[in-house]
Amino acid sequence: MNGRMAVHAHNLAAWQYAVLAARGTGAIVVYTQHGMNKNVRGGFNRWRTGWLCGHTRALVAVTPTTADHMAVAQGFHRARIEVIPNGIDPARCGYTARSRIEARRMVGLPENAFIVGSVGRFVPEKNYPLLVEAFKTFSRHLADEVLVLVGDGPEREKIECDIRSNGIERQCRLPGIQADPVSWISTLDVFCLSSISEGMPVSLLEAAACGVPSVVTDVGGNAAIVVDGVTGLVVPPDDPGAMAAAFAKLRREPELGENMGGEARRRLMAMFTSDVTLAAYERRYAAAGQQVEHA
Repeated sequence: MNGRMAVHAHNLAAWQYAVLAARGTGAIVVYTQHGMNKNVRGGFNRWRTGWLCGHTRALVAVTPTTADHMAVAQGFHRARIEVIPNGIDPARCGYTARSRIEARRMVGLPENAFIVGSVGRFVPEKNYPLLVEAFKTFSRHLADEVLVLVGDGPEREKIECDIRSNGIERQCRLPGIQADPVSWISTLDVFCLSSISEGMPVSLLEAAACGVPSVVTDVGGNAAIVVDGVTGLVVPPDDPGAMAAAFAKLRREPELGENMGGEARRRLMAMFTSDVTLAAYERRYAAAGQQVEHA
């Protein structure tokens, strides 16, 4: 970028400060949106995002779905928005460092259980009541099936109530927020996202890096990561029966789950590593700097 500085903001709150901080400095602003930002429709919020956009050199979305939403709901020109997926360091996920059994021993989970789990905030968008209901339908109170929900948030009490009302307390583990959630993901037979809204969840990438097949709802960026029938199973949102059937299929066909997990990791290594993401952003910074030089 010929020495030109870039200020890179992630999501709306940071974007405001980035634009203000860059004014008068010659720095370019790059903005990445990770979610749907549903509170920007109409009035002042619409004007604010338009003003910020006018002072931003590059707009980025983490999935095509997010980019389409930015264009429709926030009024950005779709052609201006580049899609750069999130990426992670697969080495951090310890795929070859320990077996699934060893991982379960480390966190105190039963070694021979069939374990379904998720990692995320306990908020309405994650729709954990759907996952609880689907798990109940799937498990039928069998002792060797376990549901693990890693995280915390304002919906915790409601989730615990749903677990009790479904009579599956003995099969559920809610260990709270964990400094190393990957150590829990690596214990799973199936990683699940029951969300009603998603950007591009890092936890889903971490599951792929651990070689764990996923069952996800068809919302946001979930289907950009999970290829239905290849790296996991994609089900309609708010359909506990379909989700339970997906769990049952992977329970009946363990080789299918192993193959999906392996393919998920191979796809991640090709498309969703931090090196891939960094290279894409470096190209974007350079292109934005050249646009300023030629303006």
